Amino acid sequence: MTTMLTSEIAPPPGAVAVAALRARVRDARRRARVALAAALLFPAATQVLAERADGVWAAPLALLSLASFAGALAALAVTQVVWGSRVRAARRRERELYAVPPPPPLLPVGRLVMACGWAVVLLLGGTLPGLFGESPLAAVLESAMTALGWAGAGAAVCFAAWWARDLAARVAHPGTPPSDPWDPARLAGNLPGRQAPTSGRTPRHRAGPRLGRVRAVTRRAGVMVAVTGVLGVRGRVWDLDPVVICALVAAGVACAVVTDE
Repeated sequence: MTTMLTSEIAPPPGAVAVAALRARVRDARRRARVALAAALLFPAATQVLAERADGVWAAPLALLSLASFAGALAALAVTQVVWGSRVRAARRRERELYAVPPPPPLLPVGRLVMACGWAVVLLLGGTLPGLFGESPLAAVLESAMTALGWAGAGAAVCFAAWWARDLAARVAHPGTPPSDPWDPARLAGNLPGRQAPTSGRTPRHRAGPRLGRVRAVTRRAGVMVAVTGVLGVRGRVWDLDPVVICALVAAGVACAVVTDE
């Protein structure tokens, strides 16, 4: 008797397009994470170097701190807008195809981490006027940071209300979305849910997804160590040599950028 394997069945119409949209979402999410890591590392490091500088290097490093903060805000805004637009496009197509979109289980946690990252970046921006002493630019920055702080506080209140509502909806409706065995990311073990059906044989690459998850956790731990180290120096929790600070920044960005692809 001939048995047709599920993995040999052609995917339903639209499944390939959904897989492509999900790949775009994963790429945008990775870019947003890289932008968040860089937005926490570069402004904090440049501010530490500017505070320690004296003489001819003080003003250039202070301007570099201001430029890194402005670039961090722009990078965060652009990458998260792109990420959000791609997520919405993928969700619309998933509703058309499956009726129930499969939300990632850790999405609320990821959103909260992003919001905390924004808050830390804004706090770093609030310390910028002190780098310019009594110059006229310091007064301008003071007014700008005050306005930015109020805007950030309003955005935080809106985010908290939206995040709580979204979390309550997930708790009230914890239904499992339909399985999607045709998504290449699910075949690789990167998405939640049941794995693609097989013929019962043990795949040779079973250890591949586990090893990939271990490497991903290691890279994220490296980013967290680098960010914690640099922010600790900025907050005067501990003191590190400038060479070590630069090494932490380079290591944190490298851990954020490098992937298994």
